[in-house]
Amino acid sequence: MATRRIVSILALAAALAIAGCGTEGATLQEQAGDVSPATASAPSPPPAPTTIPSDCSGALAASIVRIDSLEELAWTSHQVIIGTVIERQPSVWGHAHNPLDPSRRLIYTPYLVRVEQRLRGQPGDIVTVHQWGGTIGTCTQTNTFEQGLAVGERVLLFLRASNPPGTSPTYSLNGGAQGRWTIDPNGTVSSSVGHLERYNGQSLATIVAQVLSSLASGPPATPWVREHLVPLESAPAWPSSAGP
Repeated sequence: MATRRIVSILALAAALAIAGCGTEGATLQEQAGDVSPATASAPSPPPAPTTIPSDCSGALAASIVRIDSLEELAWTSHQVIIGTVIERQPSVWGHAHNPLDPSRRLIYTPYLVRVEQRLRGQPGDIVTVHQWGGTIGTCTQTNTFEQGLAVGERVLLFLRASNPPGTSPTYSLNGGAQGRWTIDPNGTVSSSVGHLERYNGQSLATIVAQVLSSLASGPPATPWVREHLVPLESAPAWPSSAGP
C-alpha cells in the first residue's frame, strides 16, 4: 500500500496528546469517525472522570493524513452539507481517554449546524458536530489543529460519523480543517489548508457540482480511499436541488 503523506491536522484515527502541567502529556486515542451512525433516540454522554487530575489542561496536537481533493473528501464522508452554525453547546467530557489512566479524558465542544443543502448523508434538519477542545471547570484543552466553528458562519462541511455505539448520530470534521470550508458572502468557498487552497475563489455552485459529479462517477482508485470509503448505500448522494 502506498504511503500517504502526513500533515499537521486531524486524522481519521489520530493519536492526540495533552500537554500536562509539569508532567509528560498523556497519549489518548480516538477512532474519529470510523463508526456508523447509531439509531438511539437520545445521546448518552460519558460520565465525568471521578477524579480530575491537576494536569487535565493543555493543548491537543495530532499528526493527520492528507486528503488530497474534493473527490477524496466526498467519498470518505458520512455527511456532506451546506449549512449555518446556529449554536455552540457547553463542552463535555469525551469518550477518548488514556487506557493507563481513565481519569484523563478529552474534552469536546458540540456545535449545532442547520442544514441548508445536503450533498450526501442521511436526512435531518440539524447536524451535531463535535470538535475537540473546550473548558469544563478548571480544565481547559486547546485545539491546535483545527479552528473552532463560529456561530453564524455559513459553511460547507465534510463529516465523519464519530458517535460511540448506543448514542445519537454525531459527527466530526473529516480530516480536521480539511473538512471545513467557509462560504464567503460573495458566494465563493475557501479552505484554510494549503494543499486545498487551489479550490479557493470557486463558486459554491461549482464546488457542489464537482462533489456530486464525483459521487456519481465512482470513488478515486487509491488504497487510502478504499480503506476509508463510505458506501452510498449508507450515505446516499442527494440531487443538487435537494434541501435537508
